[in-house]
Amino acid sequence: MKWIFVSAFSALALAPCAIHAERINPETDLLKHEVPASRLSVAGGSTSGRYGGDTDNVWGIFNDKDSNTTMFYKSMIEDPGCYVDVTIGLHQTFNPVDCLNTYAIRVAKNSQYMSVNRAPKTWQVWGKTAEEGAEWVLLDTETDQTGWQFADNGGLPVSDYSADNLPGETRYYHFENGGVPYKYLRFRFLDNNGDGTYVAVTQIILYSLATPASATAETFAGCADLVPASTSATASRYTTTTHAAPGSFGAGSAAEPFSNNDPARVLMRREVNDTADIIYEFGADNKQIVNGYMLRFTDHQYTTLSRAPFAWTLAGSDDNEHWTIVDSRTDQVSWENGEKRYYLFENHTAYAYYRILFTRNNGASDYYEFGNIDYYYLPQTGVFFSGLDSSLDGGVLTVSGAIAMDSLAANVSIAFVTNGVRAVQDFGTLQPGGTFSASIPVSQGTLCGTLTGVSADGAYTNSVVSGPFYIPGATAVRFVSPDGYDSNAGTSLETPMRRIATAVASLGAEGGTVYVLPGAYSETNDLSAVELTNTVSVIGVTGDPADVIVTRSAKYARVFKLANPSALVRSLTMQGGNVQNEPKEGHTAAEANASANPGSSIAVGVNGGNLWITEVGGVVENCIIRDGKASRYAVAGGNVYMKGGRLSRCILTGGNLSNSHGISSDCGTSLLAEGPRLVVNCLFTGPTIH
Repeated sequence: MKWIFVSAFSALALAPCAIHAERINPETDLLKHEVPASRLSVAGGSTSGRYGGDTDNVWGIFNDKDSNTTMFYKSMIEDPGCYVDVTIGLHQTFNPVDCLNTYAIRVAKNSQYMSVNRAPKTWQVWGKTAEEGAEWVLLDTETDQTGWQFADNGGLPVSDYSADNLPGETRYYHFENGGVPYKYLRFRFLDNNGDGTYVAVTQIILYSLATPASATAETFAGCADLVPASTSATASRYTTTTHAAPGSFGAGSAAEPFSNNDPARVLMRREVNDTADIIYEFGADNKQIVNGYMLRFTDHQYTTLSRAPFAWTLAGSDDNEHWTIVDSRTDQVSWENGEKRYYLFENHTAYAYYRILFTRNNGASDYYEFGNIDYYYLPQTGVFFSGLDSSLDGGVLTVSGAIAMDSLAANVSIAFVTNGVRAVQDFGTLQPGGTFSASIPVSQGTLCGTLTGVSADGAYTNSVVSGPFYIPGATAVRFVSPDGYDSNAGTSLETPMRRIATAVASLGAEGGTVYVLPGAYSETNDLSAVELTNTVSVIGVTGDPADVIVTRSAKYARVFKLANPSALVRSLTMQGGNVQNEPKEGHTAAEANASANPGSSIAVGVNGGNLWITEVGGVVENCIIRDGKASRYAVAGGNVYMKGGRLSRCILTGGNLSNSHGISSDCGTSLLAEGPRLVVNCLFTGPTIH
């Protein structure tokens, strides 16, 4: 499921903490402004873990060529709470290329110090804007960077490198910068691809990657121009709040910002928080849906690129006071004189006013400068929403909105998922402009909502998803995410843990709830990867078990064991569990699995490849349980073994028994249920015994 944060639920929505860069291809994404090594310097950090112990060795990572492979002792990473850093500083403090948003990591093809197992697997990138008084900001987290290739030279001439250090694969990563000029970057390496001694890197390259325009002149060629060419008679339609109008527009007349003539020259002083804005009024009786615009740079003998807009937002309003951002741009560099850039974005709400707020230029300290602005509407076909809003008051969440005026008529519904349980509010068929509102009582826990509209003929569907977000309460909680770390507190969506078992253990004897964010999880504990022996709930937050996949990764281990009547597992998939022998007291799982005789003092046969609910009890509901295996002695229930508890609304499939010791093959290939147990509304394949 794709998660999109929109204005619906925006007052409450909290994004998961993981920050990931976008992996880019340099053949299709233009890399601009490579920062030369001469502008970089090694600036301390936790450098005691580096191989060789000298600055020159780390400095080699940033050389333009002939770099030696730099290695760091992996023991620094494996110690609890430790890591190895490379912190670099930029010599200049303000320049467009300092707004770094792209980097490359290169490994070596030919080097006595390089191997695929030493290539970095997990790392973080942090930024800091000043040496003193500034905080480090997490810019990127990369995990599972496997399969590095050593079969090419990274596209660079072999002559540029020493014979024993030809470059291998280079990977490029682009993150959202927001126009921040970081003075320091820190690369924090957290894991490699399996080598027990070193993490190795050949080169790190820094870039500023321009965000391109999203459309061309042809995009709007057949569209109505919403703003006619400006004249003195229409100059009152636009103004500014950050400067005194009209003289603040600088060179030329106040009519020029929306002139369709040759490039105007508009100068706006950076006066209020270094920003400048220009507002256009369509009027309350002439509201317009704008989903595209053109911004043109000036063409003048005194034009300077440093005054060209670098970052801005476009917002709409009905009262010229309360604004809704509909588009934002950053990293707009390399303007040419007279150049037009066209921008397309999604908007289905008509506003009386539109405001462009310039938040940064390309380096000048005095003015913003541009030529012309024009607004467009590109006709759309489909189901769209407008005016989405949410509020939480007295334990009731209210969500409201409308079918957009440029939408087809649609059947509209909202599906709420609270603590993994789904409820639907259906509004029936609404015409363009039709409104809807729903209220739902909420208590402690996670809440997700999906707003769906389906056109009358079913040809168009639009689903808007918000969440998950968390409503606090008295019960202890932990959050887990595939992008989390077990060293995190796990107490918020911003600080999730990585493993479910770690989160369960951290709750202690008092218990609580573990909220599992979408993704794949590999649990590694012996025998039962996750054991719920007290009042603990493990809940997939979306309500769709296909969104959370929990796989056993330890040999001979089931996924879940429940041994408490209040233990709960809900809305996830468990798969790949494999049990064999269970150790008796005083023996290890390894000893038990090596035992040839289950009747010995070492081991007993066990049941339930994926799930065991003991006679003490527990509840598993709305789960997919698949491809479990029970093998060797006195075993049954390839997927599930129940002696108590309840299994409700689950799908069981693909269970397997592998037994060469005379046990009948009809012993519950998928499910074996005995004792005071309850199986309700489940679908399963394979023989069952109950």
